[in-house]
Amino acid sequence: MKNVVNNLGNFLNHFKRNSITLRLTLLYALSTFAALLASSVFLYHVLVNDLFLSDEKVVDNEIRLVKNVLVQHRGKIVMLDPQSNERKAYYLRVLNTKGEILLETPDMSLQFDRKDFASPPSNGENSHIKTVKSIDNRYYMTRSGSVIIPGHKPYELIIQMALDTNHHQTVKAKYQIRLAIIILVGIFLSGILGAFVAFKGMKPVRRVTDKLLSYKVTQLNERIDASNCPAELMTMVNAFNLLLAKIERSFNQLTQFSADIAHELRTPLHHLMVETDICLRKERNTKEYQETLQSSLEEYNKLGQLIDRLLFLARAENPETAINRAKISIEKEFQALHEFYQLACEEKNIQLRVVGSGFIEAEPILFRRAINNLLTNAIKHTKEYGKVNLIATEDENYYIIKVIDTGIGIDPSHLPHLFDRFYRVDYSRSKQAGGHGLGLAIVKSIMELHHGMVDVTSQPEIGTTFRLYFPKDFSINK
Repeated sequence: MKNVVNNLGNFLNHFKRNSITLRLTLLYALSTFAALLASSVFLYHVLVNDLFLSDEKVVDNEIRLVKNVLVQHRGKIVMLDPQSNERKAYYLRVLNTKGEILLETPDMSLQFDRKDFASPPSNGENSHIKTVKSIDNRYYMTRSGSVIIPGHKPYELIIQMALDTNHHQTVKAKYQIRLAIIILVGIFLSGILGAFVAFKGMKPVRRVTDKLLSYKVTQLNERIDASNCPAELMTMVNAFNLLLAKIERSFNQLTQFSADIAHELRTPLHHLMVETDICLRKERNTKEYQETLQSSLEEYNKLGQLIDRLLFLARAENPETAINRAKISIEKEFQALHEFYQLACEEKNIQLRVVGSGFIEAEPILFRRAINNLLTNAIKHTKEYGKVNLIATEDENYYIIKVIDTGIGIDPSHLPHLFDRFYRVDYSRSKQAGGHGLGLAIVKSIMELHHGMVDVTSQPEIGTTFRLYFPKDFSINK
C-alpha cells in the first residue's frame, strides 16, 4: 500500500512538472473519457432495463394466457398444447399444489431444476423474476404464477414459465463491445483534438514568452501590450510590466549611481594627482611638502567620508539589517544638539530654538545622525539673522520631529528628487560647501530602517520644513 501511495505521489509530482499543453491535453482526454463512460453506462443501463421489461411483459402475457385458458376450461390441461412451441422460445409447466407435474414442455425437466423457479404467492399473483442458465448454457427468464380453478371444489394450480433470453444476452454483449470501441476512439480523438486546442490556446503564452526572451538592457523602457492578451494572462502581463518598470528604474538609478560615484571619486583623485605632480616637478622645502601633504590629507578625509556614507547606505538597503530601538529623552537630546550647534549659529547670527519633551522609541545613534544632517543643511542654507527651529510633536501613530528654517528655500521642481543620492539643488555651491549630495539620502534610509517616513515642504526665499515620522508601534508600515 505504501509503494502504491509513493508511486501515485511521484506521478502527481511528475505531472505537475510537465508542460501546460500536455496537462491540458491529458485533462481534456480524461474529461472526454469520463463523459463517454458515464453516457455509455447510462445507455447500457437503459438498454438492459428495456430488454428486461420487454421479456417480463412477454412472460406475464404467456402466464396470463395460460391462466385464462385454465379458468375457462375448468382446469382441463388438455386444452394446452406445449409441444406447439417447436423453437423452444419458452418452456411451460403446470403443477398442482402437491408438486405433481400435470403438463410440461418436453425436456423441461432436463433443462431446469425446480429451484430455478420462485414460489408464487397464494393470492393468485406472480412470483418475482429469476434469470437462470439452462443445461445447454442458454439464459432464461423464469417466473411462476398461481391460478384458482373455480368449481364445486376450487383448487389451485401453479404455472411455471421460462423464456429464452439468450438472444438478448448476445445483444448486450455486442452493445458492450461497441460502447468500448466508441470510448477508445473517443479518447483517441479527444486526445488529438485536446492537443490541438491546447496548442492554440497556449499561443498567447508563447507570444508573451517570446517577447520576454527578446528583451535586452536597451529595451527596458518597452512594455508588453496587455490589450491583446486573454483575461487569464492580463494580470500576469500587468504584473510583469510593473516589475519591468521597477527594474528599469533600479537600472537607471544604478547607472546614475555608478556615474555619480565615478565623478565624486575622480575629483579628489584628480586634485591629489595634480598636487603630487606639481610637488614632484622640482625640489621643495619642508614647508611646501607639509602644505602638499596637508592638502592631500583633506582630500583623503573627503574620500573617507564619502566611502563611509556609501557603506552606510549599502547596509541600510539590506532587508536583513535590524536596529535596536531604545527609549530616548527628547528634551535631553535636543539640549545636546542645541549646545553642539550653538557656536555655528552664533557665527551667522542665527537663532536656534528647540522645543520638545517626553520620550521617543528609536535607535539613538541613527536618530542623532538624521537630525544632525537636517540641522547642518538648515544652518548652512539659512541667511544671517535667520531662524532654525527643532520641534517635537506627536499624533496617534507617530512621533514627529520637525526641522524648520527661514532659509533660501527650494524650488518645487527639486523636491521629488531631494532624497536621491548625489542629488544637489545647487551643484557648485554644494561642492564649495564640501557636500556630496548624500545627507538627505542617508536621512531617508534611516527613516526606512525605523519603518517611518520623511517629507519636506519648501517655498523659495521663505524657508523649508523637514518632518521625520517615527512610528509609535514598530509594526506600522512594516
